[in-house]
Amino acid sequence: MSDELKNAHTYYQQLLYVIYHQDMGALNSLLDSASEMPEQIKKANRTLRKHQSEIINSFKTAFSNGPVEGTNNKIKTLKRICYEFKNMDHFYATILLIIK
Repeated sequence: MSDELKNAHTYYQQLLYVIYHQDMGALNSLLDSASEMPEQIKKANRTLRKHQSEIINSFKTAFSNGPVEGTNNKIKTLKRICYEFKNMDHFYATILLIIK
């Protein structure tokens, strides 16, 4: 295994550990240790650093916006599927099928 691939794999495993254990100290040290990584890992590291405060907040609370995102996805799906309906009865029937 090349050193670059080994470093990338180690970074990935450490990131999984940080998320699973919600360890803020390990997150900080991980974000500071990406100097000898491939460019793709450096880009991911910059994104994680940019959203570090949000990631730490997700460690502190169990709240999730998943249900809201699911409802939003259903609404967007309805809009896409039902865009060309001319008969409102078909539109309502489709809504009932998707909501269930």
